[in-house]
Amino acid sequence: MSLYSIPPHERFLATLAERVMDGTLLGGWDRANNPFWLSDVTIVVPTRRARQALVDEFARRGTGLLPDIRTFGGEAADEEPFLPPFDVAATPPIATALERRLVLSQLVAARAETPDGRQAFSTPPTAAEILSMAESLGALIDDLLTEERSAADIRAIVPELAGELGAYWQQTLTFLDIALRYWPERLAAKGFEDSMKLRGLRLDRQAAAAPLLWGDRPVIAAGSTGSIPATARLLKAIHQLPRGAVVLPGLDCAMREADHAALLDEANNPHGHPQYGSARLLRLLGATVDSVTELGQRDSLRTILVNQRWR
Repeated sequence: MSLYSIPPHERFLATLAERVMDGTLLGGWDRANNPFWLSDVTIVVPTRRARQALVDEFARRGTGLLPDIRTFGGEAADEEPFLPPFDVAATPPIATALERRLVLSQLVAARAETPDGRQAFSTPPTAAEILSMAESLGALIDDLLTEERSAADIRAIVPELAGELGAYWQQTLTFLDIALRYWPERLAAKGFEDSMKLRGLRLDRQAAAAPLLWGDRPVIAAGSTGSIPATARLLKAIHQLPRGAVVLPGLDCAMREADHAALLDEANNPHGHPQYGSARLLRLLGATVDSVTELGQRDSLRTILVNQRWR
């Protein structure tokens, strides 16, 4: 099996390190005849903090050598040397966060001076308020890029409404055009891209390069449920490798398949459920709950209580 889960009552990184050391997650990789086998293993975790903590876990076990530990869509300086060079020329430069905030602030200030803007604001916004609104617009841009959504998705949130609410929503959309239209137009004119867009491209490059980089060596993706679409595609690419393993955090392995199907029913509004991301990832991987091996004691009272809380 190449799908695993570590239950909530277990220490995730400590359990992960133990299961690497005892060979559980290595898909039969030869350890007996290779004293340097641990350096053949690649582990991908969500954050730099998790990477450092995992390094500490291996160091406490006196391994000497360490696995190749990376992060999902890590910084370009960390990841670019390991990616194939065939598409580097197609990667545009990054627009800095400071530049975006200043440009959005200018656009917000200009918007406030228009007749529609003066009607929208009860009082002229201060410099601090303008910067705050620019930061919020920047967060909206990042969220849309991360979730691979477009301006059309925002405009489709609320259907055509009559009366005062409809007018207010249209006024809001006009303000959001600063982020949804004017900023993308500026980026396109300069040939730049937002960092979140490039992060998604980098994840897709990692997914495309996975068979070339790792071949049949052990690769373990741990701690992510693939809530970001580009991350989910990388998890799928790793899962399809000969010795690729995906380790989910806290999957409720006692949940029935019908329960997971219900989680994916949009009519149930399941997005806030803690198991929603895992259920969606399993569907993407073409797997079921029965395909997942739980690493740790299954009948812990803590895990039972946590899982029962959400059923």
